[in-house]
Amino acid sequence: MNDFFIQIGNFFKTAQGAIAVVIVIVGGLWQYWKFVKEWNFKNYHKLIKELNQSDTAGEPIKLYRQVAVAYELRNYPRYFSVSKRILQGWLDSRDEEVKKGFSPLYKEMELSIEFMNKNFLQCWLNKV
Repeated sequence: MNDFFIQIGNFFKTAQGAIAVVIVIVGGLWQYWKFVKEWNFKNYHKLIKELNQSDTAGEPIKLYRQVAVAYELRNYPRYFSVSKRILQGWLDSRDEEVKKGFSPLYKEMELSIEFMNKNFLQCWLNKV
């Protein structure tokens, strides 16, 4: 029985460096994942703000910035469900006359919703 514990002790002595490396790698991956999650959160909310607010008070929102934002929302699959509701809300709340005046924006919103409704593989293949 003592040999068993001696062998376990020897294993941990020899594997100490490998165990430390694995722990550091796992910890680093965890920190990286948290960083990416936070970065995506901040950027997504910045895009939503740019879709809805002008940089300068009293000035209208720039149309083609909104078009670009509607397109960029496709890069945040984690938020697809809420993005679709936001974009559909925009589409549903505007009458046809308003939509005609801003047709590039509303067309891009429709295209983005269509993209978000596809499965993961279809979305990935569309980007390649």
